[in-house]
Amino acid sequence: MTTNILPVGIKIKRLREKYKLNQDDIVGTELTRNLISQIEHGKANLTKSTAELIIRNTKEILNIRMVKLDPKYSVEYLL
Repeated sequence: MTTNILPVGIKIKRLREKYKLNQDDIVGTELTRNLISQIEHGKANLTKSTAELIIRNTKEILNIRMVKLDPKYSVEYLL
C-alpha cells in the first residue's frame, strides 16, 4: 500500500483550484500573495498561524459566495 504525502504547497494550490480562488483571494489583509507563492513553490515554510489565516480567509470568501468549505480542508490538513 502506497501513501502519498502531498507537499504543503500542493495542498494549498489544490484548495484554491477546487474553489476557483486565486492567491489574492486567500491572503486577506494579514498575508501577501508573494508569501503564498513562495509556500506553494516550496521556498517558504507554512507556519500554523499562516495556515490558520489561509483557512479563515478561504472560509470568509466562500461564505460570501454561499459555498461551504469541505471539512477535509483544515489547518491540520495544510500542515
